[in-house]
Amino acid sequence: MNFYIKQNVFNLWGEKFNIQNEEFQDCFQVKTALKFFKKYLILDMQNNTLLILKKRYGRILKRWDICDAQGKLLFIVKQRFTPFRPSFKIVNVDPSVTGNYSVSGNIFSFTFQIKKDDQEISSVTKKVVSFGDSYEISVADPNEIMRSIAITLVFDAVNHKKKTSLGNITDMIGG
Repeated sequence: MNFYIKQNVFNLWGEKFNIQNEEFQDCFQVKTALKFFKKYLILDMQNNTLLILKKRYGRILKRWDICDAQGKLLFIVKQRFTPFRPSFKIVNVDPSVTGNYSVSGNIFSFTFQIKKDDQEISSVTKKVVSFGDSYEISVADPNEIMRSIAITLVFDAVNHKKKTSLGNITDMIGG
């Protein structure tokens, strides 16, 4: 199953992404309230919250908490220190989810894989020439769609933001 994430660049008060399925029909949307305080809401097309992604501040390496619609913590995405390529560790908090998740990408951060117990569950490719950030996600397991979308958004927030934008002042000051 393929999904396409496209950032809407003309949004004054926050970030917005549209997510389409392989038939290029809108199936999810992502919104932020304000750029400075990173909190993404993944919504269905009826504006029902499916997941909440919250950036944790005051850390050297980036950390994001992924919660359900009621705010219950499901998993944590932690950036790992690696010298030549981005790498993330996924920490499951939800006891109903088993397995060990990891994320790793290439040296330029344009492609990465999400793995569960060393088996690839999805691969993500960032379009290099695009007006706004744009990703293609190929998901092998339909049960991992929302996790893959959430991890892709975290990866985008950590790796592909201009350091001079309002949304990344916290990155410049170590937030």
